[in-house]
Amino acid sequence: MIESEIDNLELEIDKLISLLKQAKLESNSLRKKNTSLSHENIALLDKNKKAAGSLKNLIMQLQDGLC
Repeated sequence: MIESEIDNLELEIDKLISLLKQAKLESNSLRKKNTSLSHENIALLDKNKKAAGSLKNLIMQLQDGLC
């Protein structure tokens, strides 16, 4: 009876270890994805600033041409 309980506990511990390993792998994957998305966000913000600046210049050129 005690051996059976010990065996059950060992199985539960093995399951928990497996779940912990899976959680660590998923966490690492999510960290990498987060870093990648952060870099992509920075690049898109930079493109947006450049586009806004170009648009502003274009509007000013159009206004100068109309005056």
